[in-house]
Amino acid sequence: MGVDNHKQMIMNGVMQSWQHIDTPFVYQNIHTLGYQPKNLAEHITVLNNTANKLFRQQLNTSERNIKEQIYTLLSMQRLSLNVTICVVLKLYATGDYSLEYEEPSIYRGYALRGLRPEACYLNLKPDISGPSSSVSLAARKMADAIAKSRHAHIAIMLDADNNLIFEPSFPLFCVINEVIVLPQDAAESAELKLVEKAARSCGLKICQRTISKELINSADEVLIASWQGITSISNINNQIEYYWTIIAERLAEKMQSTE
Repeated sequence: MGVDNHKQMIMNGVMQSWQHIDTPFVYQNIHTLGYQPKNLAEHITVLNNTANKLFRQQLNTSERNIKEQIYTLLSMQRLSLNVTICVVLKLYATGDYSLEYEEPSIYRGYALRGLRPEACYLNLKPDISGPSSSVSLAARKMADAIAKSRHAHIAIMLDADNNLIFEPSFPLFCVINEVIVLPQDAAESAELKLVEKAARSCGLKICQRTISKELINSADEVLIASWQGITSISNINNQIEYYWTIIAERLAEKMQSTE
């Protein structure tokens, strides 16, 4: 069990030195600005639904307590009030919960990410689609490590049928002829619900389809939602270029204005 005495975390409401806990968990990445969490109620709902389905566990504290603990964690570390910081809320199979923080972003709020990553396709067997968990997180880290070895920034994970492997904390979606194409039959995702809300506020049409490699290749824009906001993919496999960010900008502006 690794311990970092210089970094803090909150475990079951108590501040302590950061440590690695080798227990399966489900998680939510929470967008914070000025030490205040965004969409916390939605994240807790998704976390509880997922934990109940997998572990028959629920978060044993209130939304208010989590909000106060996030403020305490970030303020005690004297992190910047002026940029976005990700706080990871984990609920373990044992029923314990933790709050951890990542390095501060260079961005403030849900502004469109100025850095447009290059992506590559990666087929995975078996399909690891499902809720945000220690398993999906490990798969994402491995996939991105492989992507970097191929001189790309991120991996777009596909199953054996070349369909998108859906990741609730990192959902990919497409824009085709100004229609937002979301993955159908997807696991519950606070990030995707935020995209839907922003799209409807912008007056954009939404449809749900199986997102295949072929559909991604034919899209006008390929976007990823995360705790940071919207990221626009620049190209895939150094072959397919995406020049437009028109819809990405509209979605990001709407998310920024309503945060």
